[in-house]
Order: sequence, then C-alpha cells, then structure tokens
Amino acid sequence: MGEIYGLMPAFGGFVVKADSEGNQGPQTYNRTEAEGANMFGKVLEKWGGVVMWRAFVYGNGDIGDEELVRQAYDTFIPLDGLFMDNVVLQVKNGPMDFQIREPLHPLFGAMKKTNMMMEVQAAQEYTGNQIHAVSLVGMWEEYLSFDTKHDGEGSTIAKLLVDSENKMQHSGMACVSNFGKFGNWTGHVMAASNVYGFGRLSWDPSLSAEEINREWARMTFPKGGEGVVRVVENILKRGRELYEGYTSPLGIGFIVFGGYVGEGR
Repeated sequence: MGEIYGLMPAFGGFVVKADSEGNQGPQTYNRTEAEGANMFGKVLEKWGGVVMWRAFVYGNGDIGDEELVRQAYDTFIPLDGLFMDNVVLQVKNGPMDFQIREPLHPLFGAMKKTNMMMEVQAAQEYTGNQIHAVSLVGMWEEYLSFDTKHDGEGSTIAKLLVDSENKMQHSGMACVSNFGKFGNWTGHVMAASNVYGFGRLSWDPSLSAEEINREWARMTFPKGGEGVVRVVENILKRGRELYEGYTSPLGIGFIVFGGYVGEGR
C-alpha cells in the first residue's frame, strides 16, 4: 500500500465486490460485511484511502435462500454504525438488479449511521443492451428526487448524497459504464446520452433529465438545428416507457423463477 500511495498520493481507494455472484467474501469465513470492509479500511486509513463496499450481496450465509431483493437489506441493516468512517456502502438504485423499473433500494433512508453512495448502470444490461434507444437519465432523476424521510421532510436521495447536505464523511454516485470497443465508444449513438447524463447528475443532482438531454442533443447534433434537437429529445424522453411497455410491463420480465423440468410440468 505504501508503494501505491508513494507513486500516487491522490489515489482514492478501492471498490470491493464480495459475497455476490460467486465471489467469496466475509461470509465465506463466518464474518460480517462490516468486518470485511473494515479490514480494508484499517489498511487504507493511514493514507486517507476509501473503501467502496458494494451492497449487492446474495446467495451466501444464513439468509442465502431468501428472495434476492431482501438479502442486501437483511444483511446490512444490523450493521448500521459498525463501518469505519473511510468505508462507503455502494448501493444499487433498486433492490433487484438495474431493471427498467423497480422501487428505490430500501437501504437508502434506513441506514442512518453509514456512509452511502448510489450505484446506477449506464450499460443497458437489462434495458436494451445499447441496441434499443433507452434513456435512463429520467429514471435516475426520479430516484434522486425520492424523499426518504431520512432526516425529516425533504430528505431526498440527491440531498443525502451531496456532502455539504448530510452528516456522512463520504458519499456520491457510481456508474457501471457503457464504454466499449466501438468507434463512437457506446455503439448506439443514443446510448452516449446515458453516460453523459450520469456525469452531469453526479456533478449536479438538481438538474432535470430534460435539461441534460437537451444539452446532449445540441452537442451531438450541432448542425441539425432546433428541429433535430426536439426530435432527439422526444426519442430520449419516450424511450424508457416504450421499452418497458414491450419488454417488461409492470416488471414481469424479472418476476419469474427458474424453469422447471419434471413430470406434469
């Protein structure tokens, strides 16, 4: 660690994925997520480093057979207040897995003594795979404007995640990138609006999706004039709802169990 910080004094820290999707973690060794995160925290504390500990855990420990959407909540709620000050719990925007529509993750607003950050996904893993024109900026705006009542009326996610507005030592947003080996970085040209939108919202979560999409359209199609900008804005505005309508109305696309092969089925 001394070698890393000797070469890069401003090195921020590490993102850790544990006890998820086959990755071993603290639960493998009969330890809690707080004990695992704090192990890294103690090592990094000397250099001012931060541990971003992902909360997407499932399939391990005593609660491994629970519904996926409950596991992170049931795992981390008993640990509130046990994480070191240089540990940030990185929580997905919803309790499932980046679906086209799902409720706010219940850990936001429930954990009052732990540093928190929101994780979103620009890579359209479940929202069209960057083949469909689906803008996610409006979705993220909805999550950021959600009032958790975390600290009284008006405790929105945006306010919770802005350092100057909360009691946390560290907070912020993270994004699963949609950059790839494409000439234009994101494949579908409209997909670039998502990574741009994430950058704008993470810098200023008070911005609206309408403002951000208009900025992006004007910069991406500068020769098209306002007529083209309006068309592009309309595509971005309607894309999410249209995609949801033909792939996952009311969320049924993911509310299923694995196929069953057997007699009488």
